[in-house]
Amino acid sequence: FLYSAIFENEKTAIFLSVLIILCIFVFLLIFTMSMMYKSFVQSGGKDLYLNFIFIFAQLIGFFTLIISSFNSMFNSKEHNILSSLPVKREHIFMTSYVELYVSFLVSMLMIVLPGLGVYQYYEGFSLTFTLRALPGYILFPALPATVVTFVMFAVMWSHK
Repeated sequence: FLYSAIFENEKTAIFLSVLIILCIFVFLLIFTMSMMYKSFVQSGGKDLYLNFIFIFAQLIGFFTLIISSFNSMFNSKEHNILSSLPVKREHIFMTSYVELYVSFLVSMLMIVLPGLGVYQYYEGFSLTFTLRALPGYILFPALPATVVTFVMFAVMWSHK
């Protein structure tokens, strides 16, 4: 590894390597968001920047949901184990739904947080804007997560 000559502990070297890669990714993401904001402002639509950020985050989140639901349908052995136990199907469904919802929120957070940070950097920090955007960020992913979850379980239970 890159840091193995400096650090004796391999876990520390791996952690620092991942941390450096993550910092570079965050820097590039913020730089890209800043350039996008400037181009939207030049074209006269700083509100379009916010719309673009949320639409792009929804697309990233939707693809994350598709991948997550595929993994839980075809690569997970938890459902076979849980179906043999005295666990209600509703509990299995809710657990899978919450798991998909959280993965959707995290994937959206990777786009929305830097995007809103860049927006508030150039426009000035506004607590009211932040408080209005937070419930929308938390509640809006519920619809795509619900649709993908129902499709996933319909396919899963039709193959039983």
